[in-house]
Amino acid sequence: MTEIARMSSGYFHTHGPRLIELGYDIVPIKPGTKRPDRLGWQNIDYGAILAAPRHPRAHKRPFEVYGVGAKTKRSPAVDADTPSPWLIEQVADWCAANIGPTLARIGRPPRELFVFRTDEPFRKVKSDTFVSPDGNEHKLEVLADGQQFVAYGIHPGTGKPYYWPDQELLDTPKSALSLITQKQAFALVDYFNVTCAAAGWTTKARELRSLARRPVADPHAPLPLLAAAMSAMSIYPETYDRWIAVGAALYHATDGSAEGLELWDAWSMKSDTYGGGDCQTKWDTFAGDARSGAGTVFYWADRSKPDWRMRPDVSALFYALRAAQRPTTIDILNEALRRAAAKTGSRK
Repeated sequence: MTEIARMSSGYFHTHGPRLIELGYDIVPIKPGTKRPDRLGWQNIDYGAILAAPRHPRAHKRPFEVYGVGAKTKRSPAVDADTPSPWLIEQVADWCAANIGPTLARIGRPPRELFVFRTDEPFRKVKSDTFVSPDGNEHKLEVLADGQQFVAYGIHPGTGKPYYWPDQELLDTPKSALSLITQKQAFALVDYFNVTCAAAGWTTKARELRSLARRPVADPHAPLPLLAAAMSAMSIYPETYDRWIAVGAALYHATDGSAEGLELWDAWSMKSDTYGGGDCQTKWDTFAGDARSGAGTVFYWADRSKPDWRMRPDVSALFYALRAAQRPTTIDILNEALRRAAAKTGSRK
């Protein structure tokens, strides 16, 4: 028997029955891992296995040296996989303020997992992966239908038991946990993404490219994001059709505002054929059928400078834009930006 197996011995049998009484759907965790070792474990009733009488000829009980986990179909868990105590605090505060009180479980500090319940099961929701200047990676996942978390066992990385620092899961009925919805799960992931991006942390290139190119029905975008795109956009190829296309896109992206006209005019000044007043003359003619918008502006910026979206300030704006298009409270997103800005400023 391995050392981890020896240390894990008994959790499934000593803790499992109590967790079942409290309303949790349990699963055995293979020693030395964070997961079950049977295919289709999601559909196995392990409570029935525990309750079954032991065969008189059996040398040992099933799953004798296994840890015990909880299925997350009706007990979703927020897994904050980050070595940043500051970011853990942001996640914990957001959950407390927007979902409700929760229990925290720790396996490899400072990473924490927060447990909730749901009456309407949903699939997992996860953030992008961010990299801070020190090279550490940060991500968050809301474990849900089809997944599980280790409740009691030995962490394979630390060789030490998982623990509940404030209140044991063994002392908490599932019915006493705060209720989380899929909408709140998406809102939390949006908050996490905006917080990390606003702190100046970068995301993996493939994830950011995917984010930036997701289709958006709304033609609008924040003025700072449009300004960044126009700054990256070359005046070349200098054609009349392209000049008109960019102007019309800015018009619809800003609802024909003076600020949108100013962006178009400033960019047009880069042309050798610029004539003062030309943009003003054309501007109001773009009213009507809005077949273009911010997406067109971003397209031409991409053609000129493919990596312009990778700037931390620009990526933060893209995350905020995506979050705002979901049913998420904008005040929550603004708070994420404020906190991240305060953190960045405190380091200067």
